[in-house]
Amino acid sequence: MPTVKAGRTTDIRDQTAEGADAAAEQPLPPEAVLLEIAELLISERSPERVLDAVADAVAQLIPHDTLTVYQANPLLKVHHPVLVRDLYAEQIEAMGNIPFGQGITGKVAESRVPQLVNDAHLDERAHQVPGTPVEPESLIAIPLLARGELKGILCIYRLGDQNHFSDEEFALAIRFGKIAALAIDNAETRMQLEKDVVTDHLTGLFNHRYFHERLAEEVRRSNRLRSPVAILVYDIDDFKQVNDAHGHLVGDQVLRTLSVVSRDTCRQEDVVCRIGGEEFTVILPGSDEAAARRLADRLVANVGATPFPEAGRVTVSVGVAAAPQDSSGPRELFACADLALRRAKSLGKNRVCAFADLDRTDEDAGRRPSKRPRRGQPERRVSPVLAARGELRSVAELRMLRNLSMKLNTLNDVAQIGEAVAAELRGLVDYHNCRVYLLDDAEQMLIPIAFRGQLSEYEGETYEALLTKMGEGITGTAATTGRTMYAPNASTSDVAVQIAGTADIEESILAVPLSYGERVTGVLVLSKLGVDQFDEEDTRLLEALASNLAIALESARLLESERQARATLEEAYLSTIEALANAVEAKDEYTSDHCRALAGMSLAVGQELGIEGDRLKHLELGALFHDIGKIGVASDIIRKPGPLTASERREMNRHPEVGAQILAPVPFLKPVRPIVEASHERWDGGGYPKGLTGENIPLESRIVFVCDAFHAMTTDRPYRSALPPKEAFRRLRLASGTQFDPAVVKAFLALHAGGRELRTNEA
Repeated sequence: MPTVKAGRTTDIRDQTAEGADAAAEQPLPPEAVLLEIAELLISERSPERVLDAVADAVAQLIPHDTLTVYQANPLLKVHHPVLVRDLYAEQIEAMGNIPFGQGITGKVAESRVPQLVNDAHLDERAHQVPGTPVEPESLIAIPLLARGELKGILCIYRLGDQNHFSDEEFALAIRFGKIAALAIDNAETRMQLEKDVVTDHLTGLFNHRYFHERLAEEVRRSNRLRSPVAILVYDIDDFKQVNDAHGHLVGDQVLRTLSVVSRDTCRQEDVVCRIGGEEFTVILPGSDEAAARRLADRLVANVGATPFPEAGRVTVSVGVAAAPQDSSGPRELFACADLALRRAKSLGKNRVCAFADLDRTDEDAGRRPSKRPRRGQPERRVSPVLAARGELRSVAELRMLRNLSMKLNTLNDVAQIGEAVAAELRGLVDYHNCRVYLLDDAEQMLIPIAFRGQLSEYEGETYEALLTKMGEGITGTAATTGRTMYAPNASTSDVAVQIAGTADIEESILAVPLSYGERVTGVLVLSKLGVDQFDEEDTRLLEALASNLAIALESARLLESERQARATLEEAYLSTIEALANAVEAKDEYTSDHCRALAGMSLAVGQELGIEGDRLKHLELGALFHDIGKIGVASDIIRKPGPLTASERREMNRHPEVGAQILAPVPFLKPVRPIVEASHERWDGGGYPKGLTGENIPLESRIVFVCDAFHAMTTDRPYRSALPPKEAFRRLRLASGTQFDPAVVKAFLALHAGGRELRTNEA
């Protein structure tokens, strides 16, 4: 029996009527199936789903009875089954880690060489899976290799005597294995990147970014389902003293231990995060303030009872806040919990304080009142909770405006600016829908650049449906009048117009014009289900935000206009220079296609040497324009059939510098100028115009020089006929290290030896 027993799978072996009909259909050619499979496997999905897709795809390509996929650990030199489609799956999975070298599959893992073993049960390398019967079977085992690393082994089995796999099926399995390995590697990489993005590397808890994203999600769910959600914000008391007295290594160990205590104390569904320094948070979906307070009390007790051998006794203070009673917005809810944490610190640390506790008077807290009314004046008490909420909202608004202003300064695309505003505003105002419009002056039309609907009622809002004429509806009226428009109930508003394709609902709409100077440039619109859902604070916030947004959008539009103007100018420059290059080629009837052929060869060699991105584009332009300076050389010199005189040679040798001067007025061709100027320099310093040597010559110029020489040798010239490519290759080898860069010659010859396209005139 092979390394992994692969028995029968009933869904493949049972020939139902449906299966018989499917078998009778004309199968797709393997290439078409491989293409479909490649698209399926490389799509974004989890590693588990990719493995299932691998198994399903093999069934389309190669008929078989059973299949097993192993995951390999090259460091430990073991592999274990991760997907088994077999009647004996339980016995196979019970094998656990299998050493490399054990059984046929282990040999494949060790050698990384695919194996086709027909009648595998007779092979002396076969290893019997405990608890399974010995059965005749044939095996294909494919190592799954990606980026030189063994990801796993794919094993495909057929049962029965002489039920063999063909060589064609074996070759097809090898081809498929390459695709499957890439898909598994991509899925693992995506999973690790997603984990790294949201994980704190010191403690393994979720990080600051994940906390705020998840908190916003849970608060939205709370608002929608009218269910509670609570958060704890806590940190280590006097943590600075721990670092100062024992060092940061001990401090890091304290943080790791606290993370373990936090996870052990919380429920499985609670979200534990480290959001910075010694500050931690817990999101408690479905918990009200009372439940959150009980958890916080257990946390304080458990931390106090945990030994920290090197740091001594460690305690924490905890702030508690809950939605919806403390706040219906994620940022404000966090600010409430943070304010409660500061109160816990001020009352002596190592304790829990909820935001609702702030409603107690100073006397309730065991302190003297900070201020008493003067004689004859009535005592006026303002609830500390209400005062704190007002303070928190003002602070949160200022923070949001500051953060958004900083973010907008880094953006220069109107769509990105609109999306940033919609996302940032969502953390402070509990809206259901946000739309950002930009005014098209020519069409007198408001164009949506960002729109976000949180509920199904807004699913009908498409780009076309949201296009709004000036003066049309609440949005168009705000743009025309330049004044904020608020409709507490849009369904009864005289100016409201229902968007085509959306449901007839009761909603509040707040539209604030974006004004740049005296000119309206757009509109910011919020809507929320229900009547009279926005207050004066919301209006004030949007009006403050609108001024920053209008400036950012206008700046982005100006930058875009400048980019378009610059692109138009660059295109004009490029067209002019290409015209000059064509004029140069027209002067020499023997080399009319020289520049284009040279550019194709240079690109191929550049890619072989690892050049990519903008640098590859600069190489192509350098090859196209390498001889543009010849526009200043007399035609009789260029077409002279015999050797040039000394004065003629001096004039000819000036053309690289002249070419660089021609390109000088074009800003975006600045990186191309050095390539053109040095395109006739030799590796040994015998070139022109500056006599540069070795790596002092730009690599792109060295590539152009080799390709230029090859094309010149294989092209008819006024003074000789074209050389055969074989002879041109021989001459390149001879001049490698003197006239030409050896690395470039090696890459050039490797491309030819591999049969890859060099765009030469070789027949």
